[in-house]
Amino acid sequence: MKVVILDSVNTEKVINSFIASGYDDFIAFGEVDIAYYSLNNIKIIKLNHTLGDSTAQRLEKIKGSLGGRFILAYSHTDKDVDSIVCFHKQHGGILTVIEENKRLVCAISEPEIFDYLEGSLSLEKEIFLKVASDGEMGIYK
Repeated sequence: MKVVILDSVNTEKVINSFIASGYDDFIAFGEVDIAYYSLNNIKIIKLNHTLGDSTAQRLEKIKGSLGGRFILAYSHTDKDVDSIVCFHKQHGGILTVIEENKRLVCAISEPEIFDYLEGSLSLEKEIFLKVASDGEMGIYK
């Protein structure tokens, strides 16, 4: 499953937390030393933030590169990612958001999220609310 980092203050810390959980396929909007990770067989596609001005626009631009369920990562997490993925599968919705200390750290998403993107700018303020109002979102705490 691909891990997408749309916007992060500390991209490498986020990547390292997911590598520790066994993930090795990333798309990162932000600063990251790709050469360092290539030595360890970690696949990272690094994109410039200007590819899209908003998180929704960035996600729309990489739609063709995802191919299925994916993780949106905003911050590093100490939670067991496999448990989060199992929770997501069990509730059967389009989206599961994970919060720690009252902030969004990541989300598990199905490709159906793209049905909600048209004309929207913010995943977090617009799309996630629409998905939740349709009863398609779970929250993992």
